[in-house]
Amino acid sequence: MGEDLGKEFENLVYLLLRRKTSDVAYWKGKGEVDFVVSTDHGVTPIQVTFGEPQQRHENALEEFFRQFPQANEAIYATPESFAELAAMDL
Repeated sequence: MGEDLGKEFENLVYLLLRRKTSDVAYWKGKGEVDFVVSTDHGVTPIQVTFGEPQQRHENALEEFFRQFPQANEAIYATPESFAELAAMDL
């Protein structure tokens, strides 16, 4: 059941991001960054998690930043931080 809530939350974050910018993608290396948004402020990786961030999230971000060292600081989207994400100017 938690996995279903996680997928639904990820879809909710995607819809929010699409309202903010049309440039929403994901990044995949050995790991995966759920969303990468590109705006006038630069490229920002976003990891979505319904619970606590896992080591796999960190590993994927480390790999992402090796490839894109100039990217903005990563954002973790959680149910607790959703309102803050909604208020951000991406």
